[in-house]
Amino acid sequence: MDTEESLTEAEKVFIHVFEEQALQSPGQVILEYQGLAWTYAQINEQAKQLAAYLAKHVKAKECYTD
Repeated sequence: MDTEESLTEAEKVFIHVFEEQALQSPGQVILEYQGLAWTYAQINEQAKQLAAYLAKHVKAKECYTD
């Protein structure tokens, strides 16, 4: 199963909007927690790394149940 096909429209829209914002404002802080801060670029890079890892190591049926 293609990962893109398994996403809902809302998930696709969220991903698109987030990536667009990361391109427009990469240095803008998006998340602060306990004195640490992360920018759109940092969060986007981490998300891409996690997605690549999951695509390589996790089968789709392990993530979704019917």
